[in-house]
Amino acid sequence: MPANVLARDGGALPRRILEAVFATDPPEALIVNLNMPVIMAYRDLDLLGPLMAAVEMATTGAHVLLVLRSDGTGEVEAAKARLRVRAGQRGLPVLDDIEGAARALAAVARREAFIAQRSP
Repeated sequence: MPANVLARDGGALPRRILEAVFATDPPEALIVNLNMPVIMAYRDLDLLGPLMAAVEMATTGAHVLLVLRSDGTGEVEAAKARLRVRAGQRGLPVLDDIEGAARALAAVARREAFIAQRSP
């Protein structure tokens, strides 16, 4: 979704979207891909706080991976480090790119299939 949409209703839109998704047919996995430079370009708004709160809410019952894309600038890397710590405290894996997240979910799926085959 475009970054400017994230600011609507005081940043509540991502939470409402995730609530709707999880209320109807909860996914087994969710990749949240945050393009940090774009989001942080809205300097007068705190978009990252409400986004992280929405992601944290979505962790129940699903494999949730957080992708924090960066342009490598100091400001973005500092914010990324703070979000990485926050996510880690809540048990959310953080990756640097969508490809890594896809590989991680594929590994989880293979492991779950292996365990399912071994279960009576």
